[in-house]
Order: sequence, then structure tokens, then C-alpha cells
Amino acid sequence: MVFGVVVLLVFGVQGQGLLRVPRAVVDAGSCCSRHVSSGGVRLELTGVYIDSSLLWFVFRGSNASAIDFRVGGMRFIIRNRRALKRRALQELRFVPVMRQEAAMIRSDSTVRLYYGLMPRVPGKRQELVIEWVERNGDRRMQLRVPARSLLTAHRL
Repeated sequence: MVFGVVVLLVFGVQGQGLLRVPRAVVDAGSCCSRHVSSGGVRLELTGVYIDSSLLWFVFRGSNASAIDFRVGGMRFIIRNRRALKRRALQELRFVPVMRQEAAMIRSDSTVRLYYGLMPRVPGKRQELVIEWVERNGDRRMQLRVPARSLLTAHRL
């Protein structure tokens, strides 16, 4: 069994310094389950919560492969569910206000990831797409979250 050190990064809004993920979000149980996997790495959305006027996404990232997963970043995008041919694809990208994530997921390990965004619900015929990529771009995952999952977020 391989033991490694997981480095957690906590980022806040510019000018506010380091901020903490609320204890209620960390202690909350699992309320929904959507997942996607690629190359032995699995990303699972375990909860969507509202606390401190932020929409919190809680993920579980696990690496079952023999190669470490170096986290390249996570993007939150609202886009149309179906794009017609010869039409421009319009995307609205969100920058997390607060996040707590691991810089690397070692092989045969699991970490929890927390992201706080300003609340925004996708419109009709739109969905929230969460993209998680490896730093060198080899493994990338897209998790699609329908608007009804955001509307049923649990209040903490």
C-alpha cells in the first residue's frame, strides 16, 4: 500500500485572503450521486448545498489506476443541452469563489473536493457542465448536472 501526502489548497476571493469551507458543508451527508470516470479516475458529485449565500458542490475524487492524477483544474460552465448545426455554442463560465481541492490524487486513494460558487441556475434547455482535467491533459472528464439538481440543493 502506498501512503502519500495530499496537499489541500484553499483559495478565496481576491483581497479576502484564505477562507474556510463551512463546517456544515464538510459534515453534510451525501444527498445526490452523479459520477463520471476516465482512465481509472472517478469523479463523483456527492452533494449540492446552499450555505453562506453560496452554492456548494462536494465531490469525491478517487484514483484506482497505478499512475497519480495531477489535478489541472475544474471548470464550471453553463451551456445549451443540444447545439444545432452551424450555430455558435454559447457558454457561461463560472469562477469558484471558494475552493478546497487536492493538488494530486495518489494511486489507490480518495479525496474530497469542495467548491463554492455564486448561485446561478441554468435556464431552459441548458445544463451545468463540470469539466475536470489532468494537468497534462491526458485524462479529462465532463459531468453534466441538470437544472433540477441545482434547484433541489439542500439548505444547511
